Amino acid sequence: MTVPAAGQQFGNYRVIRLLGMGGSAEVYLAEHIYLNTQAAIKVLRTRLGQAEEDNFLREARTIARLLHPNIIRVLDFGMQDSLPFLVMDYAPNGSLRDRHPHGTQVPLATINSYVQQVASALQYAHDQKLVHRDIKPENMLIGRHDEVLLGDFGISLIAQTSQVQKTQEVAGTIPYMAPEQIQGKPRPASDQYALAVVVYEWLTGTRPFRGSFTELYGQHLFTPPPPLREKRPDISPDIESVVMTALAKDPHQRFASIRAFATALSQAIQQTHQTTTEGVSSSEHSSNQIYVTVTQPQTEQHIAAAQTVQQTPPIIQSPTPSKRGPRLSRRAALIGIASGAGLLAIGGGTLFVLTRPTPLPPRGTIMQTYLRHAQDVLALSWHDNTIASAAADDTVQVWDATTGEAKSVYRPSPEKHTTYSSVKVRYALWSPDGQYLAIGGSDNVVHIWDGHSEKATYQFTKHKASSFGAGIGALAWSPDSLSIASGADDSVIYIWDAKTGAIKTTYKGHIPTYGNSSIKAIAWSPDGKLIASSSSLNSEVRIWEPGGKDVFEYDGQSGSKNAILWLPDGEKLMSATSYEVKLWDRLAGAEIRTFADEKQPSIHQAVLSPDGRYLATAHDKGLVRVWEVATGKKIYDYTFHDKEKDVIAIAWANDSRRLASGGNDAKVIVWVAV
Repeated sequence: MTVPAAGQQFGNYRVIRLLGMGGSAEVYLAEHIYLNTQAAIKVLRTRLGQAEEDNFLREARTIARLLHPNIIRVLDFGMQDSLPFLVMDYAPNGSLRDRHPHGTQVPLATINSYVQQVASALQYAHDQKLVHRDIKPENMLIGRHDEVLLGDFGISLIAQTSQVQKTQEVAGTIPYMAPEQIQGKPRPASDQYALAVVVYEWLTGTRPFRGSFTELYGQHLFTPPPPLREKRPDISPDIESVVMTALAKDPHQRFASIRAFATALSQAIQQTHQTTTEGVSSSEHSSNQIYVTVTQPQTEQHIAAAQTVQQTPPIIQSPTPSKRGPRLSRRAALIGIASGAGLLAIGGGTLFVLTRPTPLPPRGTIMQTYLRHAQDVLALSWHDNTIASAAADDTVQVWDATTGEAKSVYRPSPEKHTTYSSVKVRYALWSPDGQYLAIGGSDNVVHIWDGHSEKATYQFTKHKASSFGAGIGALAWSPDSLSIASGADDSVIYIWDAKTGAIKTTYKGHIPTYGNSSIKAIAWSPDGKLIASSSSLNSEVRIWEPGGKDVFEYDGQSGSKNAILWLPDGEKLMSATSYEVKLWDRLAGAEIRTFADEKQPSIHQAVLSPDGRYLATAHDKGLVRVWEVATGKKIYDYTFHDKEKDVIAIAWANDSRRLASGGNDAKVIVWVAV
């Protein structure tokens, strides 16, 4: 093989320099000739015949369809001079092996974060009928936002032409290889076994088995792994039980899925953490779990998206059902094997299992990045595990917050728009019961969309257009999900039946005596008895009954309000302008606290966590800021978005810990905020 020189082209990518060399392939840093974006190219040294080329291209198409935030993407692939190559995302921050060298013991909270991300990627692949077969820290790369990216998904498919290469690579990865995989029968449970070996290594600093190829072969097949607590006496019995179950020789004795393994491990770690931190306040508990990124020296051999050429990931013909392992403790078994089950049949009766919610990774962990919008993300709404995101591409996309899988796309208008002012979709808001989605935009129409049947059910068209051309400016559902309050640039707020569109109240308290004004914020009180609203022309916040009767007017804050938020007690509110958020008492109108920083960028949106404990604000320059409501203290600044772009939309999950944020970079990022 002739070594590609700097400047040589593979597809639309031009080689810059060599990054690393493996036994069968070489990895190069490359740049897209038109987009100027960087990528990693892996080139196999062995030329393929026609039949082998066809097989490579067929398998590569399968791998290229893997789209998951924790999997390195295959951007392109092909043949050049009979040499197969793959173009992948470039991960410049090295691997988890770089971050945690051999012999390193990793903190439990960090292990939990890693496992949840890797397991999410593997579960996605298993659902696509693919097995990775080479799980190890070297293939767990670190993304630009410190997320874990699973590499070498499909890189092994280009090594299938050489039996010698296969033998060499088996020797290189045997420390993590499941018994059935060694025997040539890999399956999803094989990835679980390998991940359990990695967890064992992170916990103790050493792998369960050591020795030559022949010795490792025999140990994986016949020797029980040394108990974790022999090497780490402080490890809890539950954690040991979970890991040992995943390391069972018989794949049928492991957890039913990689997700079940990750859930059980997370529960065991959380239980250990709760026991060891008993008596610590919740704020202290949260701060103890902060994951601090440590910048490691960059190494050439692990920079690329994939470093070694392995065996072909097989297509799963039929997943094998798993049984509960004999070493698993009763509590861990209920958590892991039954993972999420609400009940188990026992004899003639039924045992109800009340499992705790799966603990989340540490604060600042990115859980998901959604990239299917083509333009600015303008609104986000979260219900249970489903997010609705409205964007300037004139779509409202409904997707799974955990997997990033798109469920449906709603397009209120087929027209294309080129300017922000003409975009029709600007707002999307789930009803409290999660049944319907209210969608509004610049056409002054509110669309009601059934989230279950995925059909449009009604269009409310009573708002009139004005010279402003801003359209729908605010939407709010009643707590019982029966009514909607909508405001537009006609200065009128209508309360109407969500199913029939019948108008219940027409509120005109914001109509100015002169000039034009648009409704900017509407919020329904938690008990449904009051509504707070504000307009663009006047700075006051009006509080009124759903029947239209004015109750109170708050004028203690200058500037147009972009958000009004009720606290759960129904006695206090927050109002946000572009430069501050104020907390005030609705009865006396007295200011309680101001959330502001003299140097902070402009505020686009403010949202309150469902439990009322935290305030999140979306800003210019890619900033999301989280505050503690009780003290006004700024907890953390997050800059996951492009720093040259604005964050426009944010939404809390029901658990009051996760946030979704989106903006001008067309991304929606789901992350752990507190």
